Amino acid sequence: MTKEFVHEPILPEPTEENGFINQAGKTVTFLLGTDYFIGAPHTNEQRVAITPAQAHQLKSWLAQLGIDLKLYVVRDAGLRAGFPDSDYEAAGARIIGLEKLPYMHDHPHVVHALKESTSYEATIPGHFLRIGALHSGDFRPDCGLAEVLKKGNYSAVFDGSAVGGFAYKTDFPIKPSFRVPLRSSMSVYAGWLAGEDVGDALGERGERVVISGGGVVGTSAADVLLEKNRDQLSEILIIEKFPERCRQLEEQYAEYGNLVRIKEGTTIEDEDLRGARGLILTIFIQGSGATPKVTNTEQIKLMAENGHVVDVAIDEGGGVRTPMDDKIDPRTHKPYVVTIEDIKHAVASLGKGLSYHADNHMPRRRPHQASIEHGRTALMYLAALLYCCAAKDGTEGALKYIMDQDYIEEPKSIFAALILDLKHGLAFSNMNNVTGVYRHVLKKSDEIRQFLVDNGVTNLFV
Repeated sequence: MTKEFVHEPILPEPTEENGFINQAGKTVTFLLGTDYFIGAPHTNEQRVAITPAQAHQLKSWLAQLGIDLKLYVVRDAGLRAGFPDSDYEAAGARIIGLEKLPYMHDHPHVVHALKESTSYEATIPGHFLRIGALHSGDFRPDCGLAEVLKKGNYSAVFDGSAVGGFAYKTDFPIKPSFRVPLRSSMSVYAGWLAGEDVGDALGERGERVVISGGGVVGTSAADVLLEKNRDQLSEILIIEKFPERCRQLEEQYAEYGNLVRIKEGTTIEDEDLRGARGLILTIFIQGSGATPKVTNTEQIKLMAENGHVVDVAIDEGGGVRTPMDDKIDPRTHKPYVVTIEDIKHAVASLGKGLSYHADNHMPRRRPHQASIEHGRTALMYLAALLYCCAAKDGTEGALKYIMDQDYIEEPKSIFAALILDLKHGLAFSNMNNVTGVYRHVLKKSDEIRQFLVDNGVTNLFV
């Protein structure tokens, strides 16, 4: 029996107007990797980068351009997210075990996993284009990315967290249109989960919720509260730093009248939190590299009994200042590194039934839906990379084409915009025996560069 697949509008029409020219007779190979080893041995990642339905759509889209996609999926890559191997096989994929990767006859042109490389990628033959969130701030000499860089079996590595900046300007139907689509799609989902968490803590009526930051996460949280908990709310207060963004938010939520109030500011004040049942902390300053502590435990004590704090900004250090932040660690004689458990304990010790929740990877709580949401955005970049490999006769030609493109304000087609998005996220290139390390994308770029030098890669540019 043929499996039915839902064709969602998440890929552009494969037309010359959109920049895609038929490549009849060409073949490309794609390997969908596993993220299972991320977080091991404590909490293994449950998500998968694209779903079987999305893989089927990718194969069908390329076929319209005359390109035959050889699709490989690492065994059990989607199992923990509710997508068994049999579903990928029904989508036209071949399942491959990790032990078989070094012997692949069809060397992959593109390798994709949702997050950073793990050690198995160093065994993949050939020179592939790799895309996924790198989290290079966690770089260590024994990490998976380090093994791939030492092996040198890649043509390029793209940091999915930095891909973006151009396609959002086009009429391509990505709704909403994010400047950094791959990162933002997960941020939307994290905000949605934060809104649900706070919504579950609300009483029957007259409740106040405070949200720091009016960006993607903050507005997603506000939207879910308005959708699911409107009758319980007396006010959602969104505190936003930038005046222009404040004006945009006022227009966005004008239909809700006094139910949504926008306040310009960089920190939370006592009057903001007094009597609030919920507090959602997001990253105040996008791209700052650190989140300022926008509130403290003394202010949180002003919240209503059984108040609930959700700290989505924990990836960047969190938004709550505790007494522990002022202590010196006697072992290192450096400022004490405050953990999630430290903050949770500090909030609980305030009494009043107050609780604190933070998770470095909120979307993984619901891996099935999070995988769908990630794939909806990732698919268009996978399509662009695979098409480019077909059109430019392999990964080296595709990489040269991407690197040769000039940044322009208004790309002429959706394909051109996607290519510029990818160039913006280029973290490492490996072409003509010269390794590129792109500082504007990477955290710890100097450490990574030194690591490469220490391992015999001396022909570098940055």
